Amino acid sequence: MLVERHGLIYKVNSNIPYTGCSVVPYDNGQFKVRENYKDGKLDGVSEWFFKNGQLKVRKTFKDGKQEGLWEWFYSNGQLGERGNYKDGKADGFFIHFNE
Repeated sequence: MLVERHGLIYKVNSNIPYTGCSVVPYDNGQFKVRENYKDGKLDGVSEWFFKNGQLKVRKTFKDGKQEGLWEWFYSNGQLGERGNYKDGKADGFFIHFNE
């Protein structure tokens, strides 16, 4: 189990910021959230899922800030929106796709 303290993520009963993958499941066993951490901060791919197992959101982080491609999907798996982030802020145009 992971906990947040002072803006960083730790394993319970640890004083070392967490590095690794975190998975949060729905009651049905499907992934709800899968995120990667480095030194207690989001780093790498973060994915959120619908209860049916379809990908909902995929985004990337670097040193705790959103960085790079961001994608949002409809519950049927079709891409709904795509954009880019740089240093934690939206960068450029976001494209919306109708279902």
